[in-house]
Amino acid sequence: IMNKLPAIFRKLGNQLLYILGIPAFFLCFVLIYQPSHATTLLQMEQGMLSFNTTIIMCILLGVMITSRVLMIVLFHQMRFNWWRYVVWEIAELITMSLFMALYLTLMYKGAYPYFHVVGQSLYALLIICIYPYVIFNLSMAYMAQKEEQATYDDSLMRFVDSTQRVKLMIASSAVLYIKAEENYVHIRYMEGDRLKEYALRASMKSQIGRASCRERV
Repeated sequence: IMNKLPAIFRKLGNQLLYILGIPAFFLCFVLIYQPSHATTLLQMEQGMLSFNTTIIMCILLGVMITSRVLMIVLFHQMRFNWWRYVVWEIAELITMSLFMALYLTLMYKGAYPYFHVVGQSLYALLIICIYPYVIFNLSMAYMAQKEEQATYDDSLMRFVDSTQRVKLMIASSAVLYIKAEENYVHIRYMEGDRLKEYALRASMKSQIGRASCRERV
């Protein structure tokens, strides 16, 4: 659990799972299953459940956007590992509960102390949002593992760009030829019965150097 967090978590496309999925799951779960604790907290009076749940969903969305964009920016500076990542997610839940409680306290017109509502909000979020958090984390860990296995597959050739990021992985037997053209390397290869070409922004020297190192290993 102390290992470095896989780089797959840094990709904005993957983080959209959390940004959109957690608020959407909260909305659907509350409106469909109406768990007693959350319903009691959000109902207030007849017809308020749907309205309040929608507002809370928007609050969760705002917190998730801010949190996940900040995470991507700080990914390398903070040297995220699994432990820090879990702490970050706990902080997300606490932040959500603080803003959720602020809204509900205003809606209750101060009938309940703010920190009492914070506790109730945190409990409601925890019992609902734990499901998407666990599902998404396990999915991302699985994707990272599959990506790592592909990286160490000796039967594949890996082509990297100028930033040393792997952009293309194909079987060596499928490569027809590689040619350099200005600042690009063009790889022509077969994918099944189809002839394909990939333009990679990199130098031929960097690709040859990687191939030489691979042969020595």
